[in-house]
Amino acid sequence: MNSRFLLLNLLLVSLTCYSIAETPNNAAVAKVPQSAPSRAAIDDDEDEPPVRRERKTPPKLAVPAYVTYWTHDALGYHPSIMLTIENVSDVSLLGEQIQLQAHFRLLSEGILTVYRWHTRLDTIGSKQQINTEAHGKRPFELPIDPGEWPMIECKVICKIGDVSSEESQNLIVARIQSVAMTDEDARTQLNSQLGNNRLAKAKMEQGKKKFEAEHARSNTQEHQNSEHLDRTTSSKANHNANSHYINHNNSNNTATTSPPVAIEKPLTAVANSLALNSGTRSGAINSSSSNVNNSVSRHTASASSSASGSGSQYVLKSNLPGLGDDFYQFEKTLGLPLQTDVKDKNWIWASYKKHPQVKVVAGSKGRTGKADVVVCTIGQDNSGRLTDAQFISLAKALAGKFKNEKSSATEHSVRYTDDGRIELVNLTTQSCRAVYFKTTDSSGQNLAVVAISRLPGSVSELLKEEGHKSDLLHFALRGLGEVD
Repeated sequence: MNSRFLLLNLLLVSLTCYSIAETPNNAAVAKVPQSAPSRAAIDDDEDEPPVRRERKTPPKLAVPAYVTYWTHDALGYHPSIMLTIENVSDVSLLGEQIQLQAHFRLLSEGILTVYRWHTRLDTIGSKQQINTEAHGKRPFELPIDPGEWPMIECKVICKIGDVSSEESQNLIVARIQSVAMTDEDARTQLNSQLGNNRLAKAKMEQGKKKFEAEHARSNTQEHQNSEHLDRTTSSKANHNANSHYINHNNSNNTATTSPPVAIEKPLTAVANSLALNSGTRSGAINSSSSNVNNSVSRHTASASSSASGSGSQYVLKSNLPGLGDDFYQFEKTLGLPLQTDVKDKNWIWASYKKHPQVKVVAGSKGRTGKADVVVCTIGQDNSGRLTDAQFISLAKALAGKFKNEKSSATEHSVRYTDDGRIELVNLTTQSCRAVYFKTTDSSGQNLAVVAISRLPGSVSELLKEEGHKSDLLHFALRGLGEVD
């Protein structure tokens, strides 16, 4: 009985110890399923790369041509820009609204004005583009001298559709040119510039294709020549290797078969004059003397024509001052004035003459000392007229700061007056106007008169009005049909 009781106690103790030993393991096993999924998830997250959304590049716009200028209204002059916007991306933007801003900044003071507007592209030819313009809101009072006009920089930015400000594009940054024109004139100049740019681009592409074609043709020809040379060399080598007898005199024969060279015959001199009679000799002498006289007459005629054109050559090659230049520049180039006229409170006229056939008269309106009108007279030995090309060259030589501006075609006009028929030739550029006509001075010498002005209005009418007031312009009245 006691032995059974002891056995039961031993069994209970052993079971209790076993349960105590197994309890931590079971607990650990129970906890593992709860924590294992979270660690696995973390490990999976660390192994996979983060998801990145690809940002689509916004469509690009370009400006193939632009014009900057000043436009005038009732408030004053406004800085303006007219530009062509073109879609250069592969995405169609027809119907998309394009938001634009033009920032006009006065560089001397840093003042900024912003002009906002929106537009849409249209199909012009095979391209998606539009011509648009912007005007600064702040008006300016501009002086007569364009060199004193304010310096303004214009920056144009754009956004396509409803996007954030970070996706805006800078289209162009340009300086406003010191030129006043209307929007119609600016649009005409923009279209002309756009056409010239397209023509230049087409010529460049055509030249590139031509160069590539010629280069490919030359490479092909060189390759063919090299193959032919290799075949010839190999055939000769095979022939020499297979032949049992070689003629060593072939080299000499080959040398003698070179193409014939034309040999010039020696010149021979025959003293024919010794065998001629005296009458023939006198005839030869007379003919030679007549040739000498003809050459002398031709030389005299050419000298006379060069003398008549020396005045024009002097104007074209002397880099004379012109519109917009100070009287100081005229004195520096032409010397002190022969005569000045300051009777009119609104005008100052000065006459200069350094070349015997050329006289230059400069006029400044408002007594600013800057030339607003330049009149040049060129003495001519004959009654011929200047060609349109000569007139354009002389007008550009007197245009000063505006000589590089593009000019329109010349316009001819005829008037019938008491002195007879007069013909006027007019020329217009962006900032100035010129006129050419013929007249005579007090001694009866023919004069070619070329006058250019940067003031609005007709140049010939200005010369008529001022010619009655100033003695320095009195010579122009007869050529304009006014009674002298």
